[in-house]
Amino acid sequence: QAESRRKLEEEKEGLVVTKAVYYVPGGDMWDVTVPLLFWTLKSSLQLAGGSKRDLLGFYDVAASVPDKATKEQTASWHFQRFKQYWSSSSSSGKSQEDSPTSLLAVQYMFSGLSYEITVRDQEALLLPSHAARLTTN
Repeated sequence: QAESRRKLEEEKEGLVVTKAVYYVPGGDMWDVTVPLLFWTLKSSLQLAGGSKRDLLGFYDVAASVPDKATKEQTASWHFQRFKQYWSSSSSSGKSQEDSPTSLLAVQYMFSGLSYEITVRDQEALLLPSHAARLTTN
């Protein structure tokens, strides 16, 4: 059903989630593209505020934060990109190691344009969003 929703949205240049990752900086990453495609309805996606870990297709990525050596070995391109976002937007004085907070990073297409947005675990996600950053394809 997620794939049929993707095709329907693509046909009308509606909301198409192209990549979604639920992760904790320095810890696990979980691809949640399919669950978000499933929840897309009428070119809109709404996830209420509160932890995403209990949503269908998600799990508690903050439960296993590996040691520093493992972090450096397992970092992917997506992780590095979203880590830069986290570092630049964090207003807390705590380091990422002091308080592992799960994040949801989403790349999506809407009206033929590509966007990306990252929200903290407890924040609501409403797509399309004015807070999303326009990206180049």
